[in-house]
Amino acid sequence: MTQKIPIQPAHDREEQGRMAGPEWTGIPKQIATTKPQGLQFRAMTGDHGFRAVLVQPVEVHADMMTGPVVDWPSRPSRTQPAPLEPVMPFTADAIATILHAPRENVEAHWPLVLEALGALKILEPAVEVAAIASIGTESYLFAPEREAGTEAYFRRMYEFDRSLGNLEPGDGPRYCGRGFVPLVGRSEYARFGKLVGADLVEQPDLALDPAVAARILAYDFMLKGVPKAAAEDDWVKVRRLIHGDLSGWKRFNGILIPLLKQLP
Repeated sequence: MTQKIPIQPAHDREEQGRMAGPEWTGIPKQIATTKPQGLQFRAMTGDHGFRAVLVQPVEVHADMMTGPVVDWPSRPSRTQPAPLEPVMPFTADAIATILHAPRENVEAHWPLVLEALGALKILEPAVEVAAIASIGTESYLFAPEREAGTEAYFRRMYEFDRSLGNLEPGDGPRYCGRGFVPLVGRSEYARFGKLVGADLVEQPDLALDPAVAARILAYDFMLKGVPKAAAEDDWVKVRRLIHGDLSGWKRFNGILIPLLKQLP
């Protein structure tokens, strides 16, 4: 059984709610499944969210619906405002200014880092600070880089270093530092390659791909306990965890100070 229901003009009867997507093409579930109350909605979008406006009385059956079925969000009460989405404290402009880095690199690479941190559920303002300061300490370009040095230097530093997993001739130069936070040694390339889904042992230069480098950084932070140290404001510990020692501390700390001032 269906029923026609007279309603007021559209400008007098509106229901507004928040939606996650850019548009909506269905009929709210509770309306569609309540046959005596068939109403037609016009979907509208704008700067302040989703709006469905009652436009005319119609006859509606549940099997007449088109588009995805969605749950209709309730109107926020006057005493309980709708929750706000989290605001990321650091824009590309702010990062580029603090680091004196190319803005186009920050715009291209920072979202990849945020995505990687978010995927591991460690995206917090203090972790963002740690990421920006660490990347900025390693690279003036805000980009994954290959460790500077000659093949002879890498052989002298890393060749046949069992602690790095370098057991074969040529492993020193082959597995020199690469990335936002550089991987060094065959063992690290093998370990993080499995984590990020890339064959870094056979193709070590993949660690220079910004998306791969961002995922490596996120896993490195998570596995070393960087989020906890950052949350405790123990930035000396953060630097030690990430780098292994305090070399580069002067630049790291110089980046850290203006970043912390921008936190809410």
